[in-house]
Amino acid sequence: AGSSICIHCDAKDNELYLTMFGYQKSITKINIRTQTFTHSNVSIFCGRFPSIIHLNGHYHIIGGQWNTHHYIWNESVNKFIDVFKFPDLYQGNQSHALLHISSK
Repeated sequence: AGSSICIHCDAKDNELYLTMFGYQKSITKINIRTQTFTHSNVSIFCGRFPSIIHLNGHYHIIGGQWNTHHYIWNESVNKFIDVFKFPDLYQGNQSHALLHISSK
């Protein structure tokens, strides 16, 4: 089974985020200063090889095999929220990259 991995470092809060989506889906947040971590197993269907990006303090999951949705991680309730369904991706979209371009 294929997997997707995203690593994000928040230098301001001294936190390192590691997200893995394969057979098991999880988000691990490591506080570098206190040397503690929190681990969340994620219950979401996103198929194989979804794209993951961390923007403005939130994880975004887009696509994956047979997945046509865009999900955003809500840390306060410890789950992904479905925010958009791509109507043209009836079989999903896997093995793609995400690039964030900030606008002025």
